[in-house]
Amino acid sequence: MLILEGHGIILRSLDENSAELLRKWRNQKKIRQWMQYQKLISKEEQQKWFKNLDNSSAYFIIYYRQSAIGMTHLGQIQKEEKVADAGLFIADLSFHGTGVALGASLLLLDYAFGQLELEKVTAKVAQENIKAIQYNELLGFQLEKKLNEGFLLFGLDKSVFEKKKSFLEKLASFNHSSLD
Repeated sequence: MLILEGHGIILRSLDENSAELLRKWRNQKKIRQWMQYQKLISKEEQQKWFKNLDNSSAYFIIYYRQSAIGMTHLGQIQKEEKVADAGLFIADLSFHGTGVALGASLLLLDYAFGQLELEKVTAKVAQENIKAIQYNELLGFQLEKKLNEGFLLFGLDKSVFEKKKSFLEKLASFNHSSLD
């Protein structure tokens, strides 16, 4: 099990138990509405999906003070091309706007650009999800193109992240202290 820790956040790699928690979150309308795949996911579908995960993805449950509050991941990791897709959601609404997502994103991006040695991370965002667009832009993601089905593709180059990292860490530190 991979565990990433920092900024008051712990990311724990997905296991069979947390995969079921992820399914319950994903099936909530407040989360599902922003996803490309909109259908409800059955237990059987989730188990099949989990069993088929391979090294081309890394899914994590986000923990704050021992409580599972959301999910973040890298998908379609292409080591030769040095690129992956990223995603995140905070399922516990009481943590929206607290900076917890920022801490989780910093851990994930440090893992992507550091340990995995990627050069670029992309994110698909629903074009109506203004908060997610603004959040990705804060992280340094830049709009690359409009995709079909109402989604936008954003990209973050390692060099851009490295330039913004110090600012983002200060912001995460400030936000983390406001939660105490």
